[in-house]
Amino acid sequence: MRVAVVGAGFAGIATCFEALKAGLSVTLFDQGGGASRISPGFLHPFVGKQAIPDWENYHASYHLLEVAGQAKCCGLFRLFNHPIEREGAIWWGREEIEAHLPTCTAQGGLYIPDGLRIDAKRYLDTLLKICIDKGMKIENTQVEGAHLLSQFDWVFLCTGAGAAAFKHLKITPIKGQILRLAWPQAIPPPQIPIIGAKYLVMEGDTCLVGATYEREFADPEPDIAVAKALILPYIEALYPALKGAEVLQCLAGVRASAPGHYPPIICELEPRLWVLTGLGSRGLLLHARCAQELVRKCHL
Repeated sequence: MRVAVVGAGFAGIATCFEALKAGLSVTLFDQGGGASRISPGFLHPFVGKQAIPDWENYHASYHLLEVAGQAKCCGLFRLFNHPIEREGAIWWGREEIEAHLPTCTAQGGLYIPDGLRIDAKRYLDTLLKICIDKGMKIENTQVEGAHLLSQFDWVFLCTGAGAAAFKHLKITPIKGQILRLAWPQAIPPPQIPIIGAKYLVMEGDTCLVGATYEREFADPEPDIAVAKALILPYIEALYPALKGAEVLQCLAGVRASAPGHYPPIICELEPRLWVLTGLGSRGLLLHARCAQELVRKCHL
């Protein structure tokens, strides 16, 4: 059976991999990768404001990271305003924060030893190469999925916010922006990523901070003034020494949010034309199992 996959972000590349593993012939269209390529690359199992454990999705995605040689746990610190207990995580109060994250003003949070941070672009490029080595073909053209039905047995649309064109899916495009800041030499940098309503992660002598969640925007391109207004007050409260830090870069991407944010959408738009979308900010956590489910639905 011949399968066309449109979209080369987390969902698209994972779908290519799972389809190849199922013995299907795969052609990938549109290698852009969209918002996935500027993802901060955090993976941990604790979902939502209540940190509900989702180990099943975590392990599925971790396995795919292992396939790509990108699975290396560094630990993550997730901010919380009140003490919370979760198996697989350790509560840090002020004493632990001062010991591990000097100059950080956070009052408490969960240290997640099994949390990890990957280079999203490197991961996608590596998994892409693995798929090519398994026989996947690539077409460097953008296409309408329905037009491919005459050439392929199945067409899988993994185009993220592009699926908003199908109005009945009720997808909400969300613009996310991140900033790269010069890290002040006078203070020690955090050795583990910090995540919460916003996040902070070191890259060399700079840090990435983000992200915005913009439901209303006129232009998908970076808007540094908006990004600074939405990100910096939170980050500067967390690390006061970052006030006035030089902004080196602003990046933007548009992701797809499903109604109610969860679950993601896997559905048949018309015979043999399927869509996988709505992973939102949980793309790295959800992509592996969603791809498995999509391929399983069509390969029964």
